[in-house]
Amino acid sequence: MRFGTFTDPATPYMYHCHILRHEDSGMMGQFVILEPGTEHQVSRTITAHHHP
Repeated sequence: MRFGTFTDPATPYMYHCHILRHEDSGMMGQFVILEPGTEHQVSRTITAHHHP
């Protein structure tokens, strides 16, 4: 899937299903957009950002 040319491994996007019972079955999560070939340079854990 292609999302354009903007990449930012520090800013996750969210996907979800609007049927609440699907949330527990993997229909909710986050992903980041990376430059091709840089997957091994990015952590698999997303750090939470807290705003004051």
